[in-house]
Amino acid sequence: MREYLFRGKRTDNGEWLYGDLLHHADAVKIREQEPEIRRAARSFEVLPETVGQFTGMNDRNGVKVFEGDIIRLYGNMRKCYAVYYEGACFTTDAGPCDLCVAEEDEIEVTGNVFDNLALLEVSEHDA
Repeated sequence: MREYLFRGKRTDNGEWLYGDLLHHADAVKIREQEPEIRRAARSFEVLPETVGQFTGMNDRNGVKVFEGDIIRLYGNMRKCYAVYYEGACFTTDAGPCDLCVAEEDEIEVTGNVFDNLALLEVSEHDA
């Protein structure tokens, strides 16, 4: 079974939170998911535009790849791509379903579109 995991930036302190996505009438929350928690899991409100789902892939360094991440696909080291969900596939602007067929050792997370958008702009100028 694949792992269902979400992340989002907390509204109160801007830190990233990983866990289960919860929709409430007035807010979007994530219930923290940490393997070492020795207390009841808490949920925190997150900025809806920062919510992204785990793609099911790790990069070459073992980092989980989420929607909204900026990645490099090896073989094209000068260009960065944003990960997004389209149709029934996590993909990038590198090509249709390119992330679906990439090997984990060909991917490296370099940042995300919320904290590091300049990475995309810089790589476009380098191309």
